[in-house]
Amino acid sequence: MATDRAATLAALRARLARIQGGGRTAADAVPVAKPVDAALPGGQGLPRGSSHEVAAAEGDSGSTFGFASMLAARACAGPAPQTTFWIEPEPSIWPAGALRFGMRPETLVVVAASGVDSLWAAEEALRCPAVGAACLVYPKPLDLPASRRLQLAAEAGGGIGLVLVRPEALAQPSAARTRWRIASAPGTGVRDYDLGQAAWRLELVKAVGGRQGEWTLVWDEDEQALLPQDVQPTAVQPVRAFL
Repeated sequence: MATDRAATLAALRARLARIQGGGRTAADAVPVAKPVDAALPGGQGLPRGSSHEVAAAEGDSGSTFGFASMLAARACAGPAPQTTFWIEPEPSIWPAGALRFGMRPETLVVVAASGVDSLWAAEEALRCPAVGAACLVYPKPLDLPASRRLQLAAEAGGGIGLVLVRPEALAQPSAARTRWRIASAPGTGVRDYDLGQAAWRLELVKAVGGRQGEWTLVWDEDEQALLPQDVQPTAVQPVRAFL
């Protein structure tokens, strides 16, 4: 077991060393959606160089995975795409699903780690300037010292830390700059057999330098945009039947 752990940590160090040279040219904020951005510090989006916590309703982890994938994809986008680290005890991220929210599979690094090892991996990833986002799935309550270390690591590297936590974790003190609660909302299928666009009820529980708020938003996959539910998504064109 100790040998496996050492090998995992060595592999992570080697991977970070290979991508260390990537520069950071992105803006200071990651846009979420226009009505949401207005509530965030600076009014431009999710601040870079900071850590953020996201919790979903019990049994609705798909919402947090979709939201985190979208934010990570936007944090890493640009002429010189940056890397996303996804850290989870038993990785369950589905690359095809992440692609739906704009994430490029070639920029995704998945790390299987739990407990203190997962925290260490997230901190090391966040300190690397070439890492645009580090997503940490953390099933236990995150204590204040650990959240501070993640925040300091994000400040050092300039990326965003996304910590996917259980709902009860939001009751604990945290150094995260924003904290979110998310749940699925009815989709927008336009045909009987269409599963529709992903839709979320998003609550900004905490925003240092911003304000709280709630929104119902729909993900328009064609436009790669998160829109208010009352805005019509891109129309789906009829599919010509095969003869």
